[in-house]
Amino acid sequence: MVDTITALRIKVTEEVFDFQVLMDVLNMYRKSRDVVTRLLAGGIIIRIKKGLYCFGDALRRRPVSREYIANLIYGPSYVSLEYAMHYHGLIPEQVYTITSVTSKRSRGFDTPLGVYSYRMLRKDRYAIGQVLDLTGETAFLIATPEKALIDKVWTDIRISGVSS
Repeated sequence: MVDTITALRIKVTEEVFDFQVLMDVLNMYRKSRDVVTRLLAGGIIIRIKKGLYCFGDALRRRPVSREYIANLIYGPSYVSLEYAMHYHGLIPEQVYTITSVTSKRSRGFDTPLGVYSYRMLRKDRYAIGQVLDLTGETAFLIATPEKALIDKVWTDIRISGVSS
């Protein structure tokens, strides 16, 4: 198993990876899904959601960007609403749920890396106003301060009086 872990960490260069990458690394095993089960049970890898994984604390080379994870869990999407407003310093409250908007139906995900919430926004309101944040080690899509506020108005029925 130690050889498997070493090979996995050498061949998978990113902290977050999908099932196909995992299967490519474990293709030498006849029952590669059993190996995945053992890796999960040992905390070597963590299942963020079906088909999306990251390394456990022992093998992680750098912190995993929760905002980047938000872009991957459910897409197309970008971080917005309360989380983006806090990120940009528009609101003082701490926001623990990573909030995003999507052109698909609203969803929520409770993962080992945090809680993620996605609100639907009509396609004509979705497209403009997100930026690629490059300040950290991992780039992710996030609304500009103005777009986060606009998205909040459009998705909050209490404010807008109509559904988005």
